[in-house]
Amino acid sequence: MAKTSTFRLLLIRCAQTEWDAVGRLQGSADLPLSEQGRAWASGLGERLASDEDALPKPGLVLHAPDEASAETASILAGPSKARTKAIPEFSAMSLGLWEGLRREELAERHPKNFGQWQSDPGSINPPEGDALASVQTRVLFAIARAAEKHPKKRVAVVLRPIEYELVRRVMMSLTGAEASGPSEPFWPKPDEGSSVELFTINPGDLQGLLGQTKASA
Repeated sequence: MAKTSTFRLLLIRCAQTEWDAVGRLQGSADLPLSEQGRAWASGLGERLASDEDALPKPGLVLHAPDEASAETASILAGPSKARTKAIPEFSAMSLGLWEGLRREELAERHPKNFGQWQSDPGSINPPEGDALASVQTRVLFAIARAAEKHPKKRVAVVLRPIEYELVRRVMMSLTGAEASGPSEPFWPKPDEGSSVELFTINPGDLQGLLGQTKASA
């Protein structure tokens, strides 16, 4: 029986911006990293370059095109001398009129919408913003293309918090890891740093899932 090829994906949530640090909804707003974010990315870069037993040293870092994601990718790729590349399909979800609000402000001004976003985010679109399902589909298709194009390369993907969590949930489902812990929020709390997860997936499983998604659209 032929051996099934697998793809190792190092999924990285973009380091913090000042808006992330205070719980402000960033969405597609293009902001630089905070000093804390730069320090975290630098530490991760050193870890990836020196401790391959824990996390694989990347040869390619794909990232969202916003400033914070590009800066995160550049900093963490440096010690490994990895190549970086911006992927337009990884762009952050627009939160429309919600962008710039703190979570507390959104909860106070629009309590029903806020509660719905927290409990079932796919059921509501931010006013003048993107639909969560369409964002998930475009990001996953881009990852599937990366898996097909770079099957033997160690690939890291840097995404903003919403896109990171959308991909993380799908990867957990594909690898049977749903029970490993509760889902994270779609934006980090002010006291949270960034996150890193390693997934080993069968690209065919991802393609099959995307085929079903496309057929049902």
